Amino acid sequence: MRTKRVIEFLDTLYERENVPGNGIRVYHKGELVLEHYTGFQNVAEKIPFSADTVFHIYSATKISTCIAIMQYVERGILRLSDPISEYIPEYQNLMVSKEKADGTMAYHPAKTAMTIEHLMSMTSGVNAWTKEGKAIVDVFLEEGKKPYTLDVVKRVASIPLAFEPGTHFQYGYSHDVLGGLLEVLSGKTLGEHLTECIFDPLEMNHTAFQVKPQDEKHKTICYLEFDGKTDTSKDVGTFLGIGAFKEYERGGGGLVSTVPDYGTLAQTLCNGGISPQGYQLLKAETLNDMATNRLGTSQMEDFQQWSGRVRQGYGYGLGVRTMMVPKHNNSLSEVGEFGWDGACGCYVLADPKQAVAIFYAQEEFGTPAWEWHGMLRNLVYAGLQE
Repeated sequence: MRTKRVIEFLDTLYERENVPGNGIRVYHKGELVLEHYTGFQNVAEKIPFSADTVFHIYSATKISTCIAIMQYVERGILRLSDPISEYIPEYQNLMVSKEKADGTMAYHPAKTAMTIEHLMSMTSGVNAWTKEGKAIVDVFLEEGKKPYTLDVVKRVASIPLAFEPGTHFQYGYSHDVLGGLLEVLSGKTLGEHLTECIFDPLEMNHTAFQVKPQDEKHKTICYLEFDGKTDTSKDVGTFLGIGAFKEYERGGGGLVSTVPDYGTLAQTLCNGGISPQGYQLLKAETLNDMATNRLGTSQMEDFQQWSGRVRQGYGYGLGVRTMMVPKHNNSLSEVGEFGWDGACGCYVLADPKQAVAIFYAQEEFGTPAWEWHGMLRNLVYAGLQE
């Protein structure tokens, strides 16, 4: 692989895009062809961003959650058509909200049962994690209770849906509900289950819902609106409530990881579900199901309106974007390329047809990294073709 242009691009992100530090792994035909790190995990102390750096991956967590669900589907324990209420009874009598002409809200019982597929494809109608203006987690704290994952998920069932399940696409908290489902199915915490079924078999030893004690010295600082010219930022810390409570393990956005760890997962997805160590995480057929678009015409309109030009040409499968028309995104990847990204800039890509896997990471809240993820993708592909 010709890596020069990719490395030059990554090395300029500090000042050009205000990214304090980043790292990448690229696999091609099963081989690690590029691993590069630049910038800092801690700018003030000049600690380099490295293979040991631990960072929050935000919504890239969703990929792990959906893999775990598909493992149950593969074993015949779950069906995508199963109503979630079969496993979490609080979801039996859901209400749907609808805005009236005068701007007030009306509510009616849901006509359609919410299924596992609705949750995986973000067509469930679950859109809010607040009740009466308060975050659900804060409600638990006011009641003197700890916000355990499954308890939070059960409480969310009392919040009216944004629409009838299956009628629209809305990116939101559907995969957090799946995290609660995994706790019901496994009898363990979400973190324990993901460790047992994904992280340990793939030797992803630094991936968890909380930074492990031995990794504390490698924890990156998350910067808000970092300025690469002045080395300053508006604020530091985690954002969107991620990791605030160890009891609340969010299936939609709570994991920390490293570039080698999540790079291993990306390569496993690219390689028909077989990890670099030879472990079969999922069958290739199951991954094909995940990467198959699940959105109809009106739902695709919702998806495109929400995601804009950065995901033109993509549809949405079971927890992942999926490439449908590469030319609409000026993409060098193939139909069936899939993955997802995270709020602070990380990016997962698996392209089984071209045998390409990419995991890119940074931790900066405020930079619209999704606007140039496609450029990074194409630079990698161009380097592989030269």
